[in-house]
Amino acid sequence: MSRARARAASGLAAGVAATVAALLALGLAAPAARAEVDRLADLDDDGVAVINAAAVAPGKAERQLVRLRKRLDALGALHPTPPEVAAALDGGAGADLAPIKEAFARFDYDRAEELLEQAVADLLTTADPERLAPPLAELLHWRGLIADELDDATAAETWFAASHRLAPDRPLDRATTPPRVRRVIERARTAARADGRLALALVDLDEDATRIAIDGGPPTRLGGPIALAAGYHLVVVTAPRRSPFAKLVRIGAGRTVELEVELAPESELERARRARDAVLAARSDQARLKKARPLARLTGARKLLVIEGDDELTVRVFDLDARTVSAPMSLREASRTAVLAELLGVDRALGGDRGRGGDRAWYERWYVWVGVAAVAGGGYAAWELSQREPTSIRGF
Repeated sequence: MSRARARAASGLAAGVAATVAALLALGLAAPAARAEVDRLADLDDDGVAVINAAAVAPGKAERQLVRLRKRLDALGALHPTPPEVAAALDGGAGADLAPIKEAFARFDYDRAEELLEQAVADLLTTADPERLAPPLAELLHWRGLIADELDDATAAETWFAASHRLAPDRPLDRATTPPRVRRVIERARTAARADGRLALALVDLDEDATRIAIDGGPPTRLGGPIALAAGYHLVVVTAPRRSPFAKLVRIGAGRTVELEVELAPESELERARRARDAVLAARSDQARLKKARPLARLTGARKLLVIEGDDELTVRVFDLDARTVSAPMSLREASRTAVLAELLGVDRALGGDRGRGGDRAWYERWYVWVGVAAVAGGGYAAWELSQREPTSIRGF
């Protein structure tokens, strides 16, 4: 190898190493460097962020909602959004019961319980505190079913009772619940239980601004110890500009549980949720466009696809650059690929390879590498990256 080629190879290797090192450290990079990456990302992004503002997504619309997301993904129109922010925009709080049911059907109760514990932990950590009770009730119901299968009648009643407290209107599926289990559930729902008490100790929180909600009820001001029936209860504590505290607490009969509560600073997830709620609370389309600016800063998306309604769900697109709002369209109609492409101004022929690169991973996007090269301090790697076509460094 000639000396010139050796020097070039050495320079390229050093540049790549510096780039990779900078990429790995991007989460700790200076705000200015991160802002530069974000600015470059905006240059080729016309993706859409989805906001689910439906009061209740009825069962008959679930397939349409799934189909809509699949169509958006196939068109390459979904803006790549961190999962926690996407969950905040969706507004729902759900749990994937399929693997739990599968383990239960195989009589693998240890695995089912393991999956349930993880699902409960995930909900308590990331779910919207105002929408947490129904999906948690579903998970606790399955804990009761497992306890019943293991012949632990006391635990089964405890879990079934907790599930009922969280979702008292939850229907009992008689087609899949044997009569014997239905009797256990009915007994759990109606049995009288001695009270215990819950006392909160706040850490660096303004008691006047802090609120507590028990078992999915409305947030209320804090007072003295709270009398609660023995068993499990969902306790949610919130305060302005703080991340919520959510915990499943077991209350013992005749005992006082002392719970220390410390709220972390407001996370990106909570900021996204607060921005979403502000958009939905706006009374006019123009007010929504104005309120959507924080969402644009959080997600980088310049278009918002908003799903609204009760029984009949509709879709509208808020374009922050054009400052326009599309006419309402039924979710069923908007889920058709051709209609959705026209609604978003997407070329169907380009599909997932359009503009931003569709469903490429974040490390495959040209602007990330250009931004990282800038962070790495330039040199041969930065020059090389800047000279390439945007789509030529996939898998670099």
